[in-house]
Amino acid sequence: MAESAIPCTYCAPSNIPAIKTCLTCGASFCDKHLEVHSKAPEHILVDPTADPAGRKCSLHQEVLKYYCPDDSTCICLTCFLLGNHKGHNVELLSEASSKRKDSLRKSLEKLVSKRVETEERVQSLEELWAKVHEEDKSKTDRIANLFRDIKRKVEDLERKVLSGVPRKENQVCDLIQQLELKKDTLSSKIRSIQELCDLSDPILVLQHQEPNGVDTDVESSFKYVEPIHGLNDLDEGLISISMHRGLSTIITCVQEQFKVYQADDIIFDMNTAGDSLDISNDLKTIIASPKKFNRPKTQERFQYNQVLSTRSFSSGRHYWCVKTSEAGNWRVGVCYNSMERKGEPSYLGDNNKSWSLGAFEKQYRVTHNNHLVNLGGIVSSQDIAIYLDYDKGRLSFFELGDPIRHLYTFSALFTEPLHAAFGIWNSHLKIIR
Repeated sequence: MAESAIPCTYCAPSNIPAIKTCLTCGASFCDKHLEVHSKAPEHILVDPTADPAGRKCSLHQEVLKYYCPDDSTCICLTCFLLGNHKGHNVELLSEASSKRKDSLRKSLEKLVSKRVETEERVQSLEELWAKVHEEDKSKTDRIANLFRDIKRKVEDLERKVLSGVPRKENQVCDLIQQLELKKDTLSSKIRSIQELCDLSDPILVLQHQEPNGVDTDVESSFKYVEPIHGLNDLDEGLISISMHRGLSTIITCVQEQFKVYQADDIIFDMNTAGDSLDISNDLKTIIASPKKFNRPKTQERFQYNQVLSTRSFSSGRHYWCVKTSEAGNWRVGVCYNSMERKGEPSYLGDNNKSWSLGAFEKQYRVTHNNHLVNLGGIVSSQDIAIYLDYDKGRLSFFELGDPIRHLYTFSALFTEPLHAAFGIWNSHLKIIR
């Protein structure tokens, strides 16, 4: 870099700036004093410098005139002729400087290009940040409004359920009042009958008539006790129905807003199951078995311990969950029905028609088109959620711990219906919801 404000040696202390420095004299000169300076060739003039000695060889005190690329150092004539640089590709300083400048210019062009590229990326990321910020704010506001709405509906449901629950104590009080009235009536009848029984005149006894019959009235008076039975069942039934209907309505509203549906009808397709998969009667659980089940060998059946779902997806957003085994290896994901069923390419994720998340030695990894990515980290939960947005081409995996942890998202252009796919080795797996 050029040195600035080098004063003329002979103009001190006026600090008039020099325009040249003589390496032979070790002095710097302004325009006026340069005119009277020796013009002899041994006096070498350079741009003003505060350290003329730095332009000389430290061994021979000669002006540096050459550059040795082999040793990356500037040398004098004596170094060149008598020093350790014999046989080296020694160049004149001007020539070496010119080459270095050419190299620097090329580097500069690359750096400028990279800076422009970086500036463009920064601008792009700033635009993306602004967009994402707005999207995040919109989502946050939407979720906050949704929870406020859910809270309001739950509070409304609470009031409705509580107001509709029969009050047992009121019913019991009503029954007590009715029985008290009946007791008073019975007491009156008893007194009347006792009075008749105490009469000695038979004519008076026979002339007194009861309007409805004593026995019937006495028997009917005890029927008011019957409504007490079943009060508990009545309350539980009413509460259960009211709560279930109310909460189901709230859940349905949430699902409609987010358009995400739980695929609770996923079951294993026996026609695709590998011959060593032991499958439960409800078609929800698979276990890797040491024995063969001698299932019919068809084009649909996998050679290895893999199986597809009977259901497929060709649009919309869906999710399902599985419980994996703590030990052993497994893979879950989606695939086209046209995926290979035999040989190495038939492993889930080892072809361009399937996408998978797996656990190998208790570590997560994802695979597509035989390209494997180790996610790192230890498997900390056996519950895994698979989320599919078919229309946007997104397949995401989540670990259902506390909190829920996003593991990986595939982006793809899906061109065929997708089946849920499962594979296990020395392990077991269950569709839980």
